[in-house]
Amino acid sequence: MDSIVQQLQSEALDQNCSVSQLLRKARIVAVKLELDDFNEWITNELEGYEDSEDIPDYRTIYVELKGFNPFRGWRPVIFEDPDSQRIVSERQIRQAVSGLEDLVKEPKSFYVVPLNPEARNAIMKGMDVQVEIMHFAPRPEIIKILDSVRNIILDWSLKLEKNGILGEGLNFSEKEKGIARSHTVTYQINKVDNFIGNIESTSEHGSIVISQNNNDVNALKNLIEQINFIKNHIPLEGDALSTFNKNVNEVNGELSSGKPDRAKIKSRLISIKSILENMTGSVIAQGIIVSIQKILNGGF
Repeated sequence: MDSIVQQLQSEALDQNCSVSQLLRKARIVAVKLELDDFNEWITNELEGYEDSEDIPDYRTIYVELKGFNPFRGWRPVIFEDPDSQRIVSERQIRQAVSGLEDLVKEPKSFYVVPLNPEARNAIMKGMDVQVEIMHFAPRPEIIKILDSVRNIILDWSLKLEKNGILGEGLNFSEKEKGIARSHTVTYQINKVDNFIGNIESTSEHGSIVISQNNNDVNALKNLIEQINFIKNHIPLEGDALSTFNKNVNEVNGELSSGKPDRAKIKSRLISIKSILENMTGSVIAQGIIVSIQKILNGGF
């Protein structure tokens, strides 16, 4: 019969074994080896990080911020400032693993994640149109958290075995305990700043646009930076993806030159807009279309 450490390795590779079950078995090993730090991490994963200020990196995920338009439904909230967009597009997930497992059982592309009161109030203060706002988390981002936990346990159990720690049944020798304490796996915990800032906004075309710059060239620069930040989440493929990236790069090149060719930039923007208009179901694409149209309407 395999030792409990080897069982952990086998079950970590088995997608039919839930991450919750894997964590509970890992807890037996951590407690018996007197690895308090690792056991604390297991406890947080099983019970959630509600009271913890230290959230592992893998629990910071990409989300979409949307506002509810009563005529058009949920629409993207777009920031022309890329730093603001980055901050509101990241979210720490504190929920227990069991809750995340229940969530991904539902065959949805996105899951609604309410904003914390501080972030919600900061955004709402800058909006002249008061609407309900929510984060929408893509399904792969939630699955990524579960896979990260599974991989951590696998790597940890492999390190235990490498250092000669296998145990006999559910027991470990004093020698094994001593080795384990001198070779513990450490995890770097980073914090993501909460969203704060002074935001001004306007609303048009059913989308919610957060604007911090009235200069068309600077607004366009911010839009291109924003597109580069989120373009991997736009479901484009083949020739459409190649043409999209080429147009974005050419606009970026013109903006970086001393004398940008406005006619060329306008042509590339229209091409980008046309590509995205052929897509359906992507709120990110719709948000970019609105921002491009706003720049074009401004006489660029």
